[in-house]
Amino acid sequence: MNILVITEKQHVSDNQRDGGSRVIEMLTSIDSAEVKVLDFSVKGDNSKSSSLVYPFHDDCRFERRLLNKEFISETVRKHLPWSDIVIFVHCSMMFGCEHNDLIDTRSILFPMFTSKSYLQSGEIVPQSYLREEQRILQLADGIITPSNLEKKMMLEIGIQEQKITVISRGVQADAKHLIRKLNPEQTLNCVCLGSIKPQKNPIETLLIFEEIAKARPNSKLTFIGPIQCKDTYEDLISEIKKSEFSNLITIKKPVKPDDLYETLKKYHVHISTSRCETFGRAIIETSVMGIPNIMFRSFNAAAALLEHRIGAHVIEDIAEFDAVRWLNEISLETKSLSLVGLSDIFDINIERRRVIASITEDFTTVVTDFDGTIFHKESPELTSEWVSRISKFDCIILCSAREIDSLLTLSNKIGLPWDAIVSYSGALLTTKKGDHRIISEMKSIPNGCSEIRFEQCLIQAKFESNTAVFSGEFRQESYSDTVYWLPWKTTKLRGALLAISHFSKVGGVVAFGDGEHDIPLIQFFGGKVVKDGLPADNEVKNP
Repeated sequence: MNILVITEKQHVSDNQRDGGSRVIEMLTSIDSAEVKVLDFSVKGDNSKSSSLVYPFHDDCRFERRLLNKEFISETVRKHLPWSDIVIFVHCSMMFGCEHNDLIDTRSILFPMFTSKSYLQSGEIVPQSYLREEQRILQLADGIITPSNLEKKMMLEIGIQEQKITVISRGVQADAKHLIRKLNPEQTLNCVCLGSIKPQKNPIETLLIFEEIAKARPNSKLTFIGPIQCKDTYEDLISEIKKSEFSNLITIKKPVKPDDLYETLKKYHVHISTSRCETFGRAIIETSVMGIPNIMFRSFNAAAALLEHRIGAHVIEDIAEFDAVRWLNEISLETKSLSLVGLSDIFDINIERRRVIASITEDFTTVVTDFDGTIFHKESPELTSEWVSRISKFDCIILCSAREIDSLLTLSNKIGLPWDAIVSYSGALLTTKKGDHRIISEMKSIPNGCSEIRFEQCLIQAKFESNTAVFSGEFRQESYSDTVYWLPWKTTKLRGALLAISHFSKVGGVVAFGDGEHDIPLIQFFGGKVVKDGLPADNEVKNP
C-alpha cells in the first residue's frame, strides 16, 4: 500500500512544533505501507530543507494559503498515480483539489484547525477561505478529528457524520504520573504551556495567576512556548510590567518533547485560558503527569474530557475563579490523585493503532453501555431493536457498572454477541474466551462502606444510602439507593481502551451510552447519548 502525505509540518523548528508535526511523526512510522511525504514550506523558512517552497507570499496566512492552492494541488496531482491513499494534514493542504483528481485514490483529511476555531480564537477569516474549506471538507472521503467538539463544528456546516472519525491524540509515552503535594503555606509553581498567540489568550492566564499570587504570596508563573505572534507577545510583556507580581513571572523558550517530563516535574498547576482548543494537548499532557489544571469551558475539548475529575478546575471566565477556595477546599494532592489512569486513555500507541486502522481497515468497533442503552428492562421490543443494531458491528465491547455474572447472563438471554466486556464500571475486563483480568484495584475503602471483591481482589466499595459523602480520594457512582466508591482510574473509557489494545483489528470506533458516567466515553470516541431508546438526534447510525 502506498500512502502520500501532504503537509507543512515534517521538518519544523522548535518554535513551530505543534499537533501537526506530531501527526506527521506518527504517520511516517506506519510500517505496513510505503509512506511518501510532500513537505511544503514558506519562503524564508531556513529551518526546512523542502524544495516545495510556496511561490506566493502574503502577510495574511489565509490569503497566502489561497494564493498557493494551485501550486499545492498541481504538485499533489503528479504523485496521485503512485498513491493508494492520500492524507492531507490541515484543510489548506487540500485546497484546489477536485473530485476528478481523487477518483482512484482514497482521501483522508486531518483538519487540524477549521475556520470556526480560527474565528473563535479572534482571527479574521476571509469568506473565500471559508468557502474553499467547506468544499474540501465535503470532498474528503474520510476525516480524522481529535475531538467531539470539532466533529460537532463540522456537523453544523453539513459534513456527513459517517465519514468523521474521532481519535483523541496520544501523549508522550514516558509521561509518568506524579502525585503533587503541597503544604498549606507553600508557594505554587504555576505554568502555562503553549504558543504565545491570540488563540492561547495569555493575558487572562496572567490574571488568573494574579489571583493565586494574592492568596498564596510569592507563587510563580512560567510561560513556556514559542512566540508565534509578535503583537500578542508585546501585549503580554506590557501587562506583565504593570503587574504587582512582575518579578515572579518568567517567559521561557519551548522545550523538546523528550525533555517535557523533566521540565514539568517541578510545577504544581497548569493554567490555560485558551479561547479555543479542539484537543488541548498541553492540558491533557500536564494532566497525565498529575498536574492539576485550571481552564475555561467554552470551546475546549479537553475540558469536556476531564471536567468530571476534581483535578480539572473548569470555569466559564475569570470572574468565576475563586483562588482562596480553589487553594484551600481540596488539597493539591487530592486533585493530582484524581488524574491517575489518564496515561492509559491518552496512550500514543493506541492512538497510532487507531489512526492506522481507520485509514487502512474496513472494520468498525462499537463501545457501548448496557443498561438504558441496549437493555431496556421495561421494553423487550426496544431491547431487541438495539441488539439487532449492535450485532451488525464487526467488534462489540460492552461497558457496564454491573458485575460480570449478571452481564453474562443477561447478554446471553437477549441474544447479544460480544467480543469483550468491561464490568464493575471499569475494574474487570473479560474476553470472549472467558478470561477475566482485573484492570483496577482498591487499596482501602472509606469508613462505613462494605467491600466488593472479585476473586479475592478488592475492586469497589459501596454505601447503602442515596446520600453521597464526599471523599476526593475516590470517585463515586450512584445507582438507586447505593453509592459505589471506585479508584479514579476505574472508568469504562479506560477499560474500553485496554480492551481495544488487545484486538488485532480495530477500525473505526462508534460509541453509545445513556448516563452521566458514559459522558467521558462518548466525548472521547465522538459517540451518541441515548435518550428514550434513541440517540440524541433521533438517528441511529448503522455500520
